[in-house]
Amino acid sequence: LFGLVNTLLENSRKTSEKDLSIQRYAVIPLSPNSGLIGWVPNCDTLHHLIREYRDARK
Repeated sequence: LFGLVNTLLENSRKTSEKDLSIQRYAVIPLSPNSGLIGWVPNCDTLHHLIREYRDARK
């Protein structure tokens, strides 16, 4: 659905001039209420955060 909306935004003269779009991310579901967002640029991984936490506790 968001891909279709992005196509419509790109094809409209008014919205394409404003460079509007909906950012989409891949989500890995963990439960009905939570999930992991993958491949977000310039973000730390969960592994990196845990490693930093453990290193700080040494």
